[in-house]
Amino acid sequence: MFILNHLKHKNITRLEDTIEHDNVAELILENAYKIPQVMLSSYYDQEIRARTQMKQLLEAIDYIHQEGYLHLDIKPSNVVLGADKLIKLIDFGACIKQGQEMRQYTLLYLPIGNYQDVD
Repeated sequence: MFILNHLKHKNITRLEDTIEHDNVAELILENAYKIPQVMLSSYYDQEIRARTQMKQLLEAIDYIHQEGYLHLDIKPSNVVLGADKLIKLIDFGACIKQGQEMRQYTLLYLPIGNYQDVD
């Protein structure tokens, strides 16, 4: 049903549950927070944190590719900090299986807040 059902990785947001009603599916995801833009005590600390977070993000992307998917919407707002203090990649609404044509998926993808009735 959802790509997140198939992706199980420490740096990908976990799908806890789904609730379906009136032809709408609501996703219940694990808790995660936007990454705070705080100054660390030194440049060295900033570099270490940036390297650690980038490594976690790249591990998530590598895993998605190994599983045969393309995320297609990687941007800062889709990278959050989990309650476990690990980087989490979120928003798989534009994600496709490798080899599939994007048109099949993008026609069906309507992000929250942009819902329209399709007759």
